[in-house]
Amino acid sequence: PKLTRQKKLAHGLVTAKTLPEFLVEIGVKEILAHRLAFIVGGHHGFFPSAEDISDKNLDFALAGYGTDNIWWQRKYSLEVFQQLLEFVKLTSQDLPTQCDNASTMILAGLTTVSDWIASNPDEKTGFPYINDDQTFREYSKDLNQRAKDVLKIIGWSSLPIGNPLSFVELFPQIKVPRKLQSHVETVAQNLEVPCLVLVEASMGEGKTEAAFYLADYLQQRDGTGGFYIGLPTQSTSNAMFERVKNFLGSRYSKEDFPDFINLTLSHSAAPLKEDYQDSVCRLDYQEQVYDNDGSPQVVAREWHTGRRKSLLSPYGVGTVDQALMGVLQSKWQFVRLFGTLLCTLEP
Repeated sequence: PKLTRQKKLAHGLVTAKTLPEFLVEIGVKEILAHRLAFIVGGHHGFFPSAEDISDKNLDFALAGYGTDNIWWQRKYSLEVFQQLLEFVKLTSQDLPTQCDNASTMILAGLTTVSDWIASNPDEKTGFPYINDDQTFREYSKDLNQRAKDVLKIIGWSSLPIGNPLSFVELFPQIKVPRKLQSHVETVAQNLEVPCLVLVEASMGEGKTEAAFYLADYLQQRDGTGGFYIGLPTQSTSNAMFERVKNFLGSRYSKEDFPDFINLTLSHSAAPLKEDYQDSVCRLDYQEQVYDNDGSPQVVAREWHTGRRKSLLSPYGVGTVDQALMGVLQSKWQFVRLFGTLLCTLEP
């Protein structure tokens, strides 16, 4: 069949096609190089298929108008690749030797989220484009600090750890814990992460407070990060959102969270919940926000309210299907899985 030149080529597919050659040149085994390129190439929601990568139309599109163009493309791509290697200070000891399925999903999520953040050219909240008269070495001098500042602006910061409380200390309004709640406090001391805890009890026995306690205890003791509470309906999610908001606001002081506590609501009708929308904090809002009693304000950082991003927030409430899509073969699946790890990352 006659080959036709494509007008627009997905750059994720180009990455999957061209990156293995450069990785092999620096010492990565060929099979692993193709796997890594396949992972990075999926940062637009779906991993490219083997048929897509081997498509002759892709080869034709990359070839351009002749062999001279192929040489120029490779020379330019290699130059950029070498600049990045120099910036991250990659050595032969740092090269990966394997990549299992779990690592694949984590790397795919990290690549995608990094691409979203780095693609914002705003001077204050992102990474502005390099000037024509500026070298990459000059541009990259403050990139590490800028990355930390941007993560803080969009709502990612280290969560407090090292201060586990007793149940009564965490819920001073409950003078005498119920039997279930006392038992959970005992069980928590013997848990090893990762773990799964199933609580079965009648309505009114304090299961929600028990869950809050376990999540808080493991975060403080083991640094497991924040939490996402999934419920069956939008109405129950809305009600739980208010409970979680009050819990976080009373749990932490401004010393724990110098700026704000990031809490999102995840379901399709969240934009229609007025009090939730009132809590959305704009991306360029730099001032510290506190409640009247001096505790940090619980807000939804604007960046995390976008589609596909709500589960990336350190704390979240929503319908259970939002979390379940992380284990279904769906678009952006790996981003949802990556969201479960973000709370433990140091910016």
